[in-house]
Amino acid sequence: MKRRKIALLLAAILVISMTACGSSGSSESTENESSQEETTETTETTAAEDASEAEGTAEASNDSEWPTLPEDGPEIEIINAYSGDNTVPHGYSAELFASLLEEHSGGKIKVTNYDNNSLGDDATVTQSVLSGEVTMTIEATSVLCDFVSAMSAFDMPCALTDVDKAYEVLKDSDFRTLLDEAMEESGFKLIGMCPTSFRETSSNKEIRSFEDFSGIRIRTLDNEYHRAFWTALGASPTTIAYSELYMALEQGVVDAQENPFSTIIVGNFYEQQDYIIKTDHIMFVLCYLVNGDWWDSLEPEYQEMIQMAMEETLDSTMDFAKEVEEEAINTLEEAGLTIIELDEDTKSQMVEAAQDVYDMVRADLGDEIVDALLNAMEE
Repeated sequence: MKRRKIALLLAAILVISMTACGSSGSSESTENESSQEETTETTETTAAEDASEAEGTAEASNDSEWPTLPEDGPEIEIINAYSGDNTVPHGYSAELFASLLEEHSGGKIKVTNYDNNSLGDDATVTQSVLSGEVTMTIEATSVLCDFVSAMSAFDMPCALTDVDKAYEVLKDSDFRTLLDEAMEESGFKLIGMCPTSFRETSSNKEIRSFEDFSGIRIRTLDNEYHRAFWTALGASPTTIAYSELYMALEQGVVDAQENPFSTIIVGNFYEQQDYIIKTDHIMFVLCYLVNGDWWDSLEPEYQEMIQMAMEETLDSTMDFAKEVEEEAINTLEEAGLTIIELDEDTKSQMVEAAQDVYDMVRADLGDEIVDALLNAMEE
C-alpha cells in the first residue's frame, strides 16, 4: 500500500468535499472542515492571486455594459458568510465578487466576507440568511436540502456528468427556473450556481467495466439514494463513520469508498487504495443565495449590478475549480495510484442502473423537477 506522504495542495480543494442530501448528511462535511488544520501547506499561486488576475480581466471589459447606479442611491453592505478561506472555490469566488462590486459600484455596494464559518456552521449561516441576520452565503446543495427539498434532485446519481453542460443548465433552463421558484418560496433568492467537482471512487480492486462493480464492498454515505444506487450496480454498500474509514480500508473491512478527490487526499485514504475510478456519479454544486426580502428591497440597477458581478465571478470560479481538479489528479498519480476513466458503455450501464433511484426521487419530489433536470442535461 502507498505510504508516501504528499506535499498537499489540500487547502485549495478541501471545502469542495461536502456530503450530499440524506440522513446523517452533515457529518462528513463537518469532519472535512475540521481537518483543515492538517492542511496548512497551500499551492504557490493562491486563490487571492488568481482572483486579482481575474479582476484585472474584468477591468478590461466594457464598463458601459455595467449599469449606472443613481447618484443619490444608497450605500449598501452585503454580509457574506461561508466555509473555507480564499484558497478554496467558496472563498476565491467571494473575494472576486466583492472586488467587482466595489469597483463597478464606485463603493456604493460593499461586500464584507466572513470566511471559515466564523459566523456559524453551514446550517446556522443558512438559517441566518433566511432570518435576515446575514445577507448572503455560499453553500453546497447538500446543506440546502433541509431548507429547500428540491435540492435533493442533485442526489440523482449520474444525472449531471458534464461540468460545462451542467454550468449552462444551472444558468438558464426550466430546471433552474424551478429551483429559483422553490428557493423564493422558502425565503431565498438564488443569484448563482457553480458546479465544481464530483464524488469519485477509490478501490483496491480494478474497476473498468460495469461487471467489475459486482461484489465490491464499498463504504458510502448514510443516504438512501446513494445506498440504492450502489446496490443497483451490484456492489455491497455499507455505512462506516468517516473517522473509522481509514482503518476499515487498512483492515480490509471494505474494498472501496467514494468521495471527492479532496476528501480522498485529506483523509489519506489513497494510502490504502490502488485505483481511482472516475465514476463522476454525484456532482458537487455551489449555490450563492441571499435573503429574499433584502433582494426585493433593492432598486433594479442594484440587482442588475449584483447579477453581473456574480456572472463574471462564476465564469472565473469554473476555471479555478478545473485547475484544482487537475492538480488533485496529479497529486494522486504521484502517490502511485492508477487513474481509471470508464468507457461510455460502462457509464451508460450505470445510468440505466440509476433509474430506480430516479423513481425514488420522483416519489419524494414529483415528476416535474426530475424531468426538468434530466431533459435539460440531454438537450
